[in-house]
Amino acid sequence: MEEIRRLLNSLFCIVQCVCLVSKASTPMIIVGKNEYNPDYGTKLVIDTQISASPKVLKVYWTRNSSGIITTIEHGLSGTDGITVDNPALTLLYITDLDNGLYTCIAESYRGIGFSKTVNVTVNGGVPYVKAVNTTYSVLYGNRAVLKCEIASLPELIFVAWEKENNGVLTVLNSGAVGTKGIRKSDPSLIIPSTSFYDSGNYTCIGCNSAGIGKSNPISLRIHGEVPSVTIPTMKYNVEYGGEVTLQCFVNSRVTLQNIYWEKSANGLIKAINQRDKGTRGISLSNPSLTIAKVTLADIGEYTCIASNAVGTVRSVKISLTTKGGLPQVTVGATAYDVVYGNRITLQCSVSSDPEANLIYWQKEVKGVFSTLSHNSFGTNGMTPNNPSLTIESATLNDSGAYLCSAVNTVGTSSSQWTILSVTGALPVVTTDSPTYFIEYGENITLPCSVVSTPVQTNVYWEKTVDDRYTFIYSGTPGTHGISLSSPSLTIDSVVESDNGNYTCVAINSLGITQSMTSSLTVLGASPEVSVNQENYTVNDGSSALLQCEIQSNIPYHHIYWEQNINGKTTILLPGMIGISGITLEDPYLRFDEVYLSMAGEYTCYAVNKVGTGHSRPVVLIVTPTDNATDNPDYSDESQSQSLSGCYTEYYYRCMCCSMYCNIGNLFPETTSKQTFTQKRTILWKHSI
Repeated sequence: MEEIRRLLNSLFCIVQCVCLVSKASTPMIIVGKNEYNPDYGTKLVIDTQISASPKVLKVYWTRNSSGIITTIEHGLSGTDGITVDNPALTLLYITDLDNGLYTCIAESYRGIGFSKTVNVTVNGGVPYVKAVNTTYSVLYGNRAVLKCEIASLPELIFVAWEKENNGVLTVLNSGAVGTKGIRKSDPSLIIPSTSFYDSGNYTCIGCNSAGIGKSNPISLRIHGEVPSVTIPTMKYNVEYGGEVTLQCFVNSRVTLQNIYWEKSANGLIKAINQRDKGTRGISLSNPSLTIAKVTLADIGEYTCIASNAVGTVRSVKISLTTKGGLPQVTVGATAYDVVYGNRITLQCSVSSDPEANLIYWQKEVKGVFSTLSHNSFGTNGMTPNNPSLTIESATLNDSGAYLCSAVNTVGTSSSQWTILSVTGALPVVTTDSPTYFIEYGENITLPCSVVSTPVQTNVYWEKTVDDRYTFIYSGTPGTHGISLSSPSLTIDSVVESDNGNYTCVAINSLGITQSMTSSLTVLGASPEVSVNQENYTVNDGSSALLQCEIQSNIPYHHIYWEQNINGKTTILLPGMIGISGITLEDPYLRFDEVYLSMAGEYTCYAVNKVGTGHSRPVVLIVTPTDNATDNPDYSDESQSQSLSGCYTEYYYRCMCCSMYCNIGNLFPETTSKQTFTQKRTILWKHSI
């Protein structure tokens, strides 16, 4: 019985184990939906539940996008979930890259479980930009609307247009000059008034957080034509004093901008605009020209001119003549030139109905008028049959402005003024500038030009300095030029003496002429040397410092002092015994020890390449010391003089030659320089 019970227990355990083993299986995964359509930029959660026994060890997802398999595991950027406890896949920010087929995979000890495939299709992305038309042709000046439609999810951030013309790319944003539209609510580009500059290829652009979308290129072509100008009548012959309308018809598809007329007569062109005196019309609505009262001055050829933004068109010429009236007087040229002494004819033609009965000329010179008529001295012509003026032998007095006048029964009329210039007189001599500045040592050319008819026979220059004249001819040393063909003066390597006033002079057979005076200033001068004291007072036996200041605009290269004692001059140079200074760096004169005989005048000198400058003399006063006031006993005055002369000789030899002195009979030959120095007080005393 006991064995039966144990057998039954064993069977129960075996059955129980079999049951437990049979309950274990691979993980079962259930997803919330088979398809999701999230909007771009939103969050997507794919709900997921997993049943598994034993417990799931690992959860992950895969995405199949166009055959490319990507594994998505917990912690991947932009995702959340994907854990054993929370197997759902959360995509935090949906983009185009999230499109695809998703599968959840769970692993346990019993095996791997797969969910059904979940299809994710993202709504939206970069903007979809559509050009309604890809070609536009607009008349110049008209309004152009380039239509553009944009669908965007997510919301548009901005709208812009790109324009390409001949390789140049321009970006047009909202508010661009000459445009309208280009807004998120109305992305179309509006050009209120087109010009040829607006021609090109345009692209509409939309931008959102997903990126930038562009339309297909849109071609904009601007067309237009210049105005057409029609003249129905090309010749008008009007009674003097009558009214005439010169008809002009203008047609323009592009808005007219301007209408005006031009009159051409005797080689002169005059513009006629709206509201000019004596006229009417000349407007955009009425381009014809009406002349209220025709006179001889209105005779000529007329042109109607119309302009629009495309260009300007001129009509054929219209001829206007008059019947009767004042004489029509013209001269052959606006200016005449004649050589002194030659014959000249100032041409004049007269057209008159009725015929002219009198011809005369007027001459004006500097506001003074005179009248010339037939048989005036030295002239011919000036008759109704020959109205021209002939001057048999022109002189300088004939130069001036001339006016030809004709008289008929209607009245008097005159030509325009003509200018007569008589060439061939005194030479005309000109220079370029009244002042010249040149650095010392440089070359300079003083330009001079001579115009002379007859040709000049001589050229030279005058130089003036303090009312003293110097004549400079070709070949003068240190100069070049001064010839008939090249009258300019070139001075080689200018020096201070070249300062002055220069005048160019030319001579021809009629006389002599000179140019204006030009001053030449050589930059650079001798040094300026100054002293800050006029005298120095020092004690005998003490040192002395004589100061001087040097100013020079070019470098100075030498310094020295000059000593003047009782009319005897000595040059003091650096390196002499008892002296220091006298250098470019230190121009001061320093005495180590001053003696009574050194009292006198001292002058500081400085030398540069221009010259030498010097200061005012400085007076050095040497006062005796107390121990030098006693007079030594000498038998006679001659010995005192001998003593003085001996020391003077000693002093200058020592100072100038840096040698010891032989003082002769005053001291024995063995006397040293030191011994002599000790006795100098006695010497100075007797040298006074």
